[in-house]
Amino acid sequence: MVEKLETMEKNKKESNNKRIFIYIIWFVAILNFLIGPSLINWITSQQFTQEPNQSLMDNITTEGKSYVDGLDDSPENGLNFMKIRGWAFLTSDKQKSPDDYQRSLILLSEKSHYTLDIKRIEREGVQSHFSDLGMNLVGSGFQAVFDNNSILPGLYKIGVLFVNESGQELFLLTNKYIEKTSNTTVLK
Repeated sequence: MVEKLETMEKNKKESNNKRIFIYIIWFVAILNFLIGPSLINWITSQQFTQEPNQSLMDNITTEGKSYVDGLDDSPENGLNFMKIRGWAFLTSDKQKSPDDYQRSLILLSEKSHYTLDIKRIEREGVQSHFSDLGMNLVGSGFQAVFDNNSILPGLYKIGVLFVNESGQELFLLTNKYIEKTSNTTVLK
């Protein structure tokens, strides 16, 4: 009889341990569902954040023209990827085309900045619209893709960084900015 009671008590403890284990798994799953995505966004954004670079602000130029055509989802690059499209060129040296510079797109906020690689896009319309400048502007178009989850919420000015063959940097700000919240990313 004592043996039977001990066996029943042991089975009861094992049953309680299984229930506790199931409750812990359930709690962890719910916690992961509720805070997991936010935690992952925060962790990934920390890898790409750069402090604002004062040299960017020191190299701002107004000798150029630019326009941002749009900001769109880019599912061909991944689920949370976005694409910025536009054109930009400098007018300080009319002998140089945009192709004579290494270009990067910069998203700049008060707390951080992000540098994006630019894909060159031919823009015949820009060439014909600014034909009076006598410059080769066909290569002035750009497209940049970024993971929306890697950008922290905030207001980001959009600029194009031009670097010439001698390493001189010129930073041309556009008149557009990106407003990033935890739910949306909008061009304004």
